[in-house]
Amino acid sequence: MYDDHKHDHRNESASSESMMISTRFTERFGIKHPIICAPMAFVTGGALVAAVYRAGGLGIVGGGYAGTLGGEPDLETELSQVNAGKFGVGFITWALARAPEMQTKALRHSPSCVFLSLATLVRSQQKSATQAPRSSAWCSSCRRST
Repeated sequence: MYDDHKHDHRNESASSESMMISTRFTERFGIKHPIICAPMAFVTGGALVAAVYRAGGLGIVGGGYAGTLGGEPDLETELSQVNAGKFGVGFITWALARAPEMQTKALRHSPSCVFLSLATLVRSQQKSATQAPRSSAWCSSCRRST
């Protein structure tokens, strides 16, 4: 039986540094680990995104419904909590079309990437009413001007 109390934790930080994985993703975004925190509306705020970056990953602020539902966290406030490092922002495309000023607000914070969720529901093309809508997502890297 494994006894956790006898485990030597002293060399864990050194071994985790040597276990870093280098991928095109980590190189492109300048992060330590190929880990991404998805942009979940109402959930992934600035504090979580900042913590993910400090841990070596890429966090994406959930811009979600771009304020169109009401009761959503304020995007400006959430983005201001991501005070350093690489981060992104994600929106649901149909909501962003209703509130395009939210894109401008997000881009003022110079995100490393922007995720747009594209979803359409066409009943005539679906086999059943319970079938999930077709969806896809893409990430477009934003270039910072210096």
